Parts: sequence; structure tokens; C-alpha cells
Amino acid sequence: MSLPRSVAEILREHVTLEIECMDRMYLNVYIPQLQREGGVASFFRFHRGHPFASSVLMDPISKAFIGAMERFAKEQKIPVVTFRKGERKDDIAARRDLLTRFLKASIEGNYIALTDAKRAKEVLAKELKIANAKILDITYNDFKQQSPQNLEPSLEGAQNILKLFPNVSQKIGDYIDVSLLDGLKNDGFFAAMAKKYGLQNP
Repeated sequence: MSLPRSVAEILREHVTLEIECMDRMYLNVYIPQLQREGGVASFFRFHRGHPFASSVLMDPISKAFIGAMERFAKEQKIPVVTFRKGERKDDIAARRDLLTRFLKASIEGNYIALTDAKRAKEVLAKELKIANAKILDITYNDFKQQSPQNLEPSLEGAQNILKLFPNVSQKIGDYIDVSLLDGLKNDGFFAAMAKKYGLQNP
């Protein structure tokens, strides 16, 4: 007789994590409670109102989120850079100006969200369909605590993730390129944003 296995157990046997990013131009969503089976089950049963937890329930959430991001980018005229399958970060040198503009817009958007709680909560409520004021407050406060002001990647976090995969390169530089962020910092962009939005430059 075989016992039912959890999604985490199945994924552990069949999924390999490969981390690739450039200047943290990816959406980093990490919710500690959802890293455990019990947390996922609670999320689907009590937060989403489903009678049981299933991986099938994640697909509509993911598709709705991607659609919301695409609509937001279009409405705000934020350039979206799509990479072809197999395209490496080394292949994007020709797009450096475009990526710098994208990164500047992303960072300024982050400053707006960090300093204008009312506006940020309106976006969260609309895009994530949060009607409960308490949940909206918790979501926004968690965002503020988790979001680096200048969208700089957590090197300590990256090291922790790499430790989970001892058979891959442990050099962070193989996965994260912060040269664009370093350029913005050296050009005074971070300081200008901090001054414009009344925050201390970290």
C-alpha cells in the first residue's frame, strides 16, 4: 500500500532549480508560510476558500497575476523585454540602454509604493482582488519589509538558495549581474530617488 505524497515531496524528486537573473529584474515573491505544506493547504482552504488544497488551483492565480502585470506595464508604458529561449545575460549587452530605463522605472515605482501607502494599497487591492482591509494592510506592510528600496538583490538570500543545490556552481556571480545597479548608484540615481521621495539613501 502506498501513502499519498505531498506536492513538496513530489517536486523534491523531479524539479531542479536553476537561478538566472540580471540586476534583479525579476519579480521576487517569497512568502515564508507558503514554503511549507501546511501553509499552502491553509492558503487554499482558508484564504482562497477552497475545500482542499491542490496544485491545480495555482494555475488560475498565476495566469491572473501575469495578466495583471502585462496590463500594468501597458497602461504605465513600461517597456517589457522578452528573452528568447536560450538567450543568455551575455547576449543583452546591446540592450543595456533599454534595460537601464526599465530598471529606473521599476526602482521609481518601488519608491512610490514605499512612500505612498494609499496609492500602493489601491493597486494591491485592484490587482490582487483584496477586499479585506486587514489583509490589505498585512500585504502592504509585508511588501514594505521585504522590498529593498533600490531593488538590490539579497546576496545573502542568494547564497542560502544556492546552498540547497550543492551540485551547481556556488558563485553568485554566475547567476546575478549587478552591473546596471552599480552604474545607477555611481551615477547618483539612487541618491536622487531618495531625495525626491524623502527617504534615507541606504
